[in-house]
Amino acid sequence: MDILIGDVNKLEIDSARVAEFYKVHWKRKIALSIPEFYNWQFTLSPSNNRKDHCVVAVDKETSDIVGVMGAHKRPFFVDRTSYQGAELTTWIVDERYQGKGIGKKFLETLCTEYDVLIGMSISDMAIPLYMKSGFRYIKAIPRFIKVFDFHKAQPYAQYNALANNLVELWSNNGNDTKFSFEPITTSTIDAINSASIKEYNLFSRGFEFVNWRYLQHPTYNYKLFVIKADKMGTGAFVALREETNTPDLRVLHVVDCLGDQADIPAAISFIHDYCRKNDFHIADFYCTSPKINRHFVFSGWFSVNDDMCFQFPHLFQPIELRTPPTTSLIYWSKYDFVKLLDLSCLYITKQDADLDRPTLDTYMKLRETRGG
Repeated sequence: MDILIGDVNKLEIDSARVAEFYKVHWKRKIALSIPEFYNWQFTLSPSNNRKDHCVVAVDKETSDIVGVMGAHKRPFFVDRTSYQGAELTTWIVDERYQGKGIGKKFLETLCTEYDVLIGMSISDMAIPLYMKSGFRYIKAIPRFIKVFDFHKAQPYAQYNALANNLVELWSNNGNDTKFSFEPITTSTIDAINSASIKEYNLFSRGFEFVNWRYLQHPTYNYKLFVIKADKMGTGAFVALREETNTPDLRVLHVVDCLGDQADIPAAISFIHDYCRKNDFHIADFYCTSPKINRHFVFSGWFSVNDDMCFQFPHLFQPIELRTPPTTSLIYWSKYDFVKLLDLSCLYITKQDADLDRPTLDTYMKLRETRGG
């Protein structure tokens, strides 16, 4: 059995065939099985230049696709230097071809073509293969929860009496920083991105990527803000998504919160204000960097990794509580890996690696709502 490994575009494979492969072989219904969503994810972003860079395995004898590793090109900055990065997602191999080294060949190909690779939500079966290929693994990305209405959150949470006390004790934390708004423009976003590159290791958040990832998203309607404190720093970029599919529970996902350290407390104060004015019962935020996370902890957000008195689902379509209620991370670099290993500087959030992807059912419902 002879297997060919390569990029979809280099092998001149129709991307619709790869979407169909996901439809047939992914155990859950997945939005990547819809060509429109697949093309937005893998061909329409700024770095892809309308080319599909997913890595596929093809049976030379039958010309059938027998495996795919989702890969999306995107610049990644390590210590202010731009590298060729990729976000990895949705790796699947046809059951008939498993155990034949296809996964190893996928990673060998990707490590040859890219300088930095990031992926999330890694299965237990895949962890050894990643680590033997030089990747490092974080079992649980830090996730933070702010409770605004404990009564509404109770039916979906695991908690004890301490959690109830802490919600009340922390209710006013992080509310006293004044904030102002700046328009979302190419210059304001690019300025925050340029400043962030000096302090963090991260995928580019320049306007061209913000425009693609948020404003051109085929399903979700994101709310984007630039927030400044009175000290008038560079500003903080905040991206929000409202989760209202669950009856009687309104969740606000903070998908990005990045910028000048002087402005992050103002951004959090704004998030609190937004939740209260719009009747959100709970908010959550995933982030790897303690430089950012410290402000959320100080502002009275539960850490699902550390505050075992309160645990809350991280899957909402449908709602599902897993332990831990967050996701994992793998990361690798061809150059300056020791600098990438400085987790205080690593900024990865729900924006990255396709973590904030709708289920197929959600995609179809929202498309019907929009008249698609």
